[in-house]
Amino acid sequence: AFNWWRYIIAGLTGLIANGKSRLALFMWEWAAFGKDRYWWHGEGVWMWSYADCDKVLKSEQSRQPAFGAIKACVPDLFPTN
Repeated sequence: AFNWWRYIIAGLTGLIANGKSRLALFMWEWAAFGKDRYWWHGEGVWMWSYADCDKVLKSEQSRQPAFGAIKACVPDLFPTN
């Protein structure tokens, strides 16, 4: 719980300091990682070019319920019992 609250406070601080827009926060995170080809956002790796994205999508990936590299809350629709 401590790490989650620390992330929330840091994210909120970054959001307010960067013009109160999600795009500004996203661009700020990209700049924090050196404006390079790849960077970390949420719980996953992000990239700018469509060619890089296409290459990743065609490669082997471990998939999970997520949106924008952040785990999604998914109800258990088909219980095992």
